[in-house]
Amino acid sequence: MKAYFIGGGIGLLAGAAFLVRDAQLPGRDIVICEAQPLVGGSLDGAQLANGAYSLRGGRMLTTDHYECTWDLLSSIPSLEHPGLSVRDETIAFNVENPAHSRARLVDRNRFKVDVSHMGFSARDRLELLRLTEASEETLGNSRITDWLSPGFFESNFQEFRQPRLRQPVRRNP
Repeated sequence: MKAYFIGGGIGLLAGAAFLVRDAQLPGRDIVICEAQPLVGGSLDGAQLANGAYSLRGGRMLTTDHYECTWDLLSSIPSLEHPGLSVRDETIAFNVENPAHSRARLVDRNRFKVDVSHMGFSARDRLELLRLTEASEETLGNSRITDWLSPGFFESNFQEFRQPRLRQPVRRNP
């Protein structure tokens, strides 16, 4: 039996690892098809054509969170250190390279932004929650402004979404 995966994200790779570990499916029987030159999307990083960088989802793996991830990584042997797991390597890396981030977010001019609060009102939070819980059928052809009040678009949260929204949509000729 072969297993075929479309895409190369971290969830898919975890699925493949679980097939090897829990279902004893040989790795040679797992086929991963990925169209992008950079595999996945959760832990990637790349320089864009305009010189800016895109890092869609850096994760800080710490020992007090991500129990399922740690369980999986503990069952994957290290390629470079016999007798150690990927979990062991990750923990050793964290000890040798402690995080010391001085900014959670920076603006388009690379200045640190105070995110001790995002500028949300209770109303903004409720509207955002309703939007995230809405089904595709409920959303229909509605616009984002049908779901979120003007105050939301003036918050710090929205400030970091605007550059992405303002980029022109490229269409094939």
